[in-house]
Order: sequence, then C-alpha cells, then structure tokens
Amino acid sequence: MRFPFFKQERRVEERPRDFRVISPRIIDILTHLKVQAEKLKRTYHRLLARDKELFEACVRAEQELDRDRATIYANEIAQLRKMSRTILKSQISLEKVIL
Repeated sequence: MRFPFFKQERRVEERPRDFRVISPRIIDILTHLKVQAEKLKRTYHRLLARDKELFEACVRAEQELDRDRATIYANEIAQLRKMSRTILKSQISLEKVIL
C-alpha cells in the first residue's frame, strides 16, 4: 500500500565493484605514484645516513673543543632533520593516496 504523502524511496543501483577491471590509466598512475614513493624513501634514508655522519662529526668537533665547527655541523643537522620530516610526511601522504 502506498501513501501519497510519503515520498517514494529512490532505488539507487550500485555497480558491483570489481577491482579486477581497472582501467590502464589508473594502473599507469599507480605505477608512477609507487615510483615517486620509492624515490622519497631512498631520499629519506640518504638524509638519515647523512644526519648520522654529521652528528658524529659534530660530537668529534665538540670533543676537540672546536665550537665553531660544531655549531656549523649542528645547524646543518637541524636543516637536514627539517627536510627529512617534510619528506617523511610527503611519503606518508603518498602512501595514503596509493592505498
């Protein structure tokens, strides 16, 4: 029984999501995103290695009482850590897009 004062519910047909049928364009985009994610990962690890080297050099300079050189190393470390934080955030965002 239908009442004239009730709105009829619209039937929305949902397409079945078949993930096996993905357009080649999407596959191409995902491939490019994965390549960029890998580049960010390599850059992040390279910055971490450089950070470790500079930190050891900073400690060595501090132990040798070379305060000026230690300050230069410390400033460089601070800049590297800022960049690595930014790269890590970008990497996480890119991984979210890929998923």
